[in-house]
Amino acid sequence: MAKPQPSPAQAIDFLTLLHNLKEIEALWQEYEDGKSPEALMVKDFDKLEMILQAQEYEAEQDIDLQDFFDSTKGRFTTPLGQSWAKEIVKRRADKQDVAYAKTNHGSSPITKQTQ
Repeated sequence: MAKPQPSPAQAIDFLTLLHNLKEIEALWQEYEDGKSPEALMVKDFDKLEMILQAQEYEAEQDIDLQDFFDSTKGRFTTPLGQSWAKEIVKRRADKQDVAYAKTNHGSSPITKQTQ
C-alpha cells in the first residue's frame, strides 16, 4: 500500500512551521546569550518577577524569603531593571519596617541590610 502524499497546502504548512521554529530557536539563543538590549531586559524581567513573587508569598504566608532577594542582588543589567529592583526592595523594607515597629517598637533588621 502506498504512503499518502501530503497535499501542497500541508507541505506549505510544514515548511512554515519549520521556519517559525528556527526563528523561535534563534530568539531563544539571543535571549540565552544576552546579545540584544531586548534579551537583557527580558532577563531582568525574569528576576523582577521572581522577587515580586517572593514579596507576595512573604505577605501571604508570613515567611522570610530573603534568599530570593539575595540571589538577584547586583545581577540586574539594565537601568530600568536596576531601578525597579531598587524600588521593590525599598518597598519591601518599608513594609517590614512598619510590621517590625508595630511589634518591637524599632527599626527592622531588613532596613539596616538595604542601606
